[in-house]
Amino acid sequence: MHIRQRLGSLLTAGQRETVKNFFRKTFYPDYGLTLTGRNLSVYSVKNAELARWSADCQQPYGTLMDNFSFPHFLLARSMIRVCNVRSWCDMGTGSATLPFQAARLGITDVLAIEGSDAALRAGRVQLPLNNYCVADVCLPLEVIAENGKPACFDVVSALELIEHIPDSKLAGLFDNIRRLEAKYAVFAIGLQPDPPYHVNLKSMPEWLREISSMLSGWVYDEALSEEIFRSTRRNRRFINDYPTNHLPLHRNLLIFKRQGRQL
Repeated sequence: MHIRQRLGSLLTAGQRETVKNFFRKTFYPDYGLTLTGRNLSVYSVKNAELARWSADCQQPYGTLMDNFSFPHFLLARSMIRVCNVRSWCDMGTGSATLPFQAARLGITDVLAIEGSDAALRAGRVQLPLNNYCVADVCLPLEVIAENGKPACFDVVSALELIEHIPDSKLAGLFDNIRRLEAKYAVFAIGLQPDPPYHVNLKSMPEWLREISSMLSGWVYDEALSEEIFRSTRRNRRFINDYPTNHLPLHRNLLIFKRQGRQL
């Protein structure tokens, strides 16, 4: 057993997390910044309805998780630095840990959309409620910015979401990504069976073809996907070693770039 594992076995889960956060803040001074004094843009969403068809709505589990702060910090930090990101919308956001990290890093145009109201009812939403919306991401959503115009975002992310959506509803998600005119569409895909939540199981090559066909106008950027993955220090959150993943190091992070856009 490694020394780190031995020491860890002497601590409670809470103590281990405290130690981890100490070292994270030591090596990443911008981790753990607060939203104090930040004026986030306010959004409204028309046609917002619960995704009652979803197991995440009927039997909430993953949507309540809020323990991905550090990997989501690494992803947001990498996208901001590499792609000069200034706005972010996260779909299937759960408790909004990813857009919360983006906001802590200075992104004021940030929106989180979640199909279940479980995190909201449990008081686990990390963003101000003006930046969090309960809405079925497969319905045609109209997101309105503070100036009354349709909102658009540099990044629209959907982490471990599309495997939760049946093929019959998947087109609606991609319609919303196009409607938000994302410069970058960021996906992380769960490939393994996880009933009743993972209702759409495909191999990684199949998902690449599926997304490419449904998200016309965007192209898969393998080099950028790998660069962002490396910038997260290949965090385990962005790895899926299920046998149907052919990507190097079992990366499950895919970034599609809108054609005609420059970094």
